[in-house]
Amino acid sequence: MSQFEYILFFRKGKGVRINNCGTSDILSVPNKKMKSADGKNLHDTEKPVELMQILIENSSQVGDIVFDPFMGIGATGIAAKRLKRRFIGAELDEIYFNIAKERIEGVNDESEVQK
Repeated sequence: MSQFEYILFFRKGKGVRINNCGTSDILSVPNKKMKSADGKNLHDTEKPVELMQILIENSSQVGDIVFDPFMGIGATGIAAKRLKRRFIGAELDEIYFNIAKERIEGVNDESEVQK
């Protein structure tokens, strides 16, 4: 599998400056996937919360809405909540949606207890 992914940003309206212009254009963040009780990945394409935090912090302000149309198990929602952004997520798979909902609701004071 590839060791990189392209990231696309979309913004409605006029362009806005990136908050942290010193951020590298190549981000290297370890991707430790959450495991189920039987040791299998909960979601094969899970993204690291730390990566989502960097991207959200660079591209939005406190109180902005972050939308993830492919929410998976909620890394973007966790990052948004930690950074005091509002979050809207969509996920077709009910199992993934319920995992994401539980994880996002479990975020308190910018922290998450790892399962």
